[in-house]
Amino acid sequence: MPEFFAVSDLARRFNCPPREISDLLYGRVIPDSECPVIGGWRLIPSKYISVIAEKLAERQRRRHSEERTDA
Repeated sequence: MPEFFAVSDLARRFNCPPREISDLLYGRVIPDSECPVIGGWRLIPSKYISVIAEKLAERQRRRHSEERTDA
């Protein structure tokens, strides 16, 4: 397994728009200091994959819950 992943790598892995991964960074769910920008690419350490998966699942559950209450 690679040590670092680009935002686009994880977006493909989790089948989501890259913006959802970026939002986790902008929201400080994943610390900027841990995810350097090198050559225009933000590199996310593999140790954060489980955190990203968990946060994306939480967002999905929240959206699903909101959709049910709106209906």
